[in-house]
Amino acid sequence: MAAQAPQYRVLIVDDDHEFRLSLGKTLAKQGYAVETAADGKEALRALQASTFDLVITDHRLPGLPGIELLGEIRRCSPRSAVILVTAYGDDAIRHRAREAGAFAFLDKPVKREEILTLVAQALQLRDRPSCRHA
Repeated sequence: MAAQAPQYRVLIVDDDHEFRLSLGKTLAKQGYAVETAADGKEALRALQASTFDLVITDHRLPGLPGIELLGEIRRCSPRSAVILVTAYGDDAIRHRAREAGAFAFLDKPVKREEILTLVAQALQLRDRPSCRHA
């Protein structure tokens, strides 16, 4: 019997209920275990309660901006891959996101195939074994 692929845990953080719902359904259909949060503080609570392989977060969130959430994710869950999305992207934000450790930065509206490709790439990179010396 072949080994079953791991079920990856994904946290979607966005104040847009329809976006969270739609992206969550898309990822769940692909076999991912999905949780959602409406803002940065709710996301931090979820991150403290559980481990996620990937976090997809909006940049503009009430209370705690996505770039600050990214810093918190790096601190409390360093193995989690992060994809930032926004309807208000600019080059300065993209640069800050890359420097802070984001895997990718996407502009809304997000295309289904593009996000699925990035999710797979982020998880594949996350799972790549690190170099070990014998």
